[in-house]
Amino acid sequence: MGVLKFLSALQRKVEPKEIVEKGLMFVDATINSRPSRSTLIDSGATHNFIANQEARRLGLTIGKDLRKMKDVNSEALPIVGVSKRVPFKIGDWTGELDLVVARMDGFDVVLGMEFLLEHKVIPMQLAKCLMITDRNPTVIPASIKQLATTEETVSIEIKEVLNSYVDIMPESLPQTLPPHRGIDHEIELIPGVKPPAKNAYRMAPPKLAELWKQLDELLKTGFIRPTNAP
Repeated sequence: MGVLKFLSALQRKVEPKEIVEKGLMFVDATINSRPSRSTLIDSGATHNFIANQEARRLGLTIGKDLRKMKDVNSEALPIVGVSKRVPFKIGDWTGELDLVVARMDGFDVVLGMEFLLEHKVIPMQLAKCLMITDRNPTVIPASIKQLATTEETVSIEIKEVLNSYVDIMPESLPQTLPPHRGIDHEIELIPGVKPPAKNAYRMAPPKLAELWKQLDELLKTGFIRPTNAP
């Protein structure tokens, strides 16, 4: 009943046009009786993960495991191991979780769908909280944080090379084709071969507008020219 009252009160307080704060959801967690540096709630992760260095700092027992972990736009890499039934405390909730120990940068602990499904957890971004609805339902406060973006820095060695060739390396590319010389390079085609022709893929209006914009710019500079496909 306490959770239902909370949801009812939340529905009355939330304005229809209130903007949801964007960012990642973090909670304060105690793991193996020691506070974790950071704990991310991520519904995009399949399992619960902990960084290798964080697992060792918390004194977890790491068992061998031959599985691999695959991140977005990266190849699958072997994990360090698995810590079974690790004591967890998040707010008033206590339980045990399995953690995949992996080499991670940027995050110490990530609780994914394994945690959300096993304990019937509902992340509530707007209310900045987690609602755990398994045994002893409880609401846990969370914080929404934006990741700090770091600008790419150029090493001193590369800057020196760029400065030494500044007279032949313009800040922007020329907007016209180079002048004609004695030999114009071209790609030779096999005689009689027809160029490929197919219907264009469907595109959303904003993407289609951007496509036409870029095509117009390329036509004006002469980088491409009109053609009729057979």
